Amino acid sequence: MDLNNHVNNVVIAQIFEESRVRALATWFGRDVGSSRPTTVVARQDIEFRAPLMYSFAPVRVVVSVGRIGGKSVTLGCELRSPHGQLCAVATTVLVSVDRETGRSLPLPDQVRAVFEAWSGPTT
Repeated sequence: MDLNNHVNNVVIAQIFEESRVRALATWFGRDVGSSRPTTVVARQDIEFRAPLMYSFAPVRVVVSVGRIGGKSVTLGCELRSPHGQLCAVATTVLVSVDRETGRSLPLPDQVRAVFEAWSGPTT
């Protein structure tokens, strides 16, 4: 946190990262051998709407799927304070990659289907 008791912007990015990891684990299952794709972050934009004050109370993050491309997917995240105030929104582009080579890969049909099931507004 900073001198004004605000949660630092780097921590906000970490909260969004943890939320994406949890969303993907929920959507695709937690098993190592599952159909969960290997992705890398190609782009992330965060818009800060209001300060998030430091608190022991939990925040709420909603993750939804926006655009589903040939090799990438765009996720939207909203971060709300414990009192429900919208503090930040993020748009993150994930690119499907081959685990061995790191080269981008088309999203398999079964992966596209999972992402389509979680489509929603990306603020």
